[in-house]
Amino acid sequence: MEFPLVEVEEVESVLRITESVARHISRLCDWFKKEPDEDIKDCIKEAILMLRKETQAKKSFHLEKFVENTLLTPECELEPSTIFSFLKDIEQMTWRQLCLLEGFRRQDSNEIEISSNSDSGINGISIATEIKQLIDLNYLNRGSDRIRNYLSTSFDHIHISTLGQVISKLLGLQSVELPEIGKAFGGGRVKDTKTTIY
Repeated sequence: MEFPLVEVEEVESVLRITESVARHISRLCDWFKKEPDEDIKDCIKEAILMLRKETQAKKSFHLEKFVENTLLTPECELEPSTIFSFLKDIEQMTWRQLCLLEGFRRQDSNEIEISSNSDSGINGISIATEIKQLIDLNYLNRGSDRIRNYLSTSFDHIHISTLGQVISKLLGLQSVELPEIGKAFGGGRVKDTKTTIY
């Protein structure tokens, strides 16, 4: 089966900042030619499609980290179908959702505090919607045994799940700057343990 390597070249011309990812994908294509594997092919195609979308530009560095930590790491224990599933989830996540995910990871690690002041405006509603999507994907957990806590929109009741911890690490989200996380939650809501407010 012939694999369209020309698409990799297109990726390089469209997004120069993802040049190293394109080279890695090209190497994976060479590997695929020697040892065809449909799951690997699906992963490669998914990565190429994501890289071709200019709207993914802010996510490109983290996609590169994901490729390095999965497809290019021989010790990686994830099966190709699991990697493909992660790629599908990453594709539908916004840059803000990646920042939200990392924010909740840092909150659970006591690196930052996130204020739960309610924002009833359109920005607050949008943030709540994006958080709900992360909960639906099982990257975040909400609630406690009490139904009122489960239904609460407070950030106090939202925690990163084990799956969220895994994808955060694979994407290298720990390198996201704190001001970016602050913007994701809305102005003045994020404070690091040294009391810097964003």
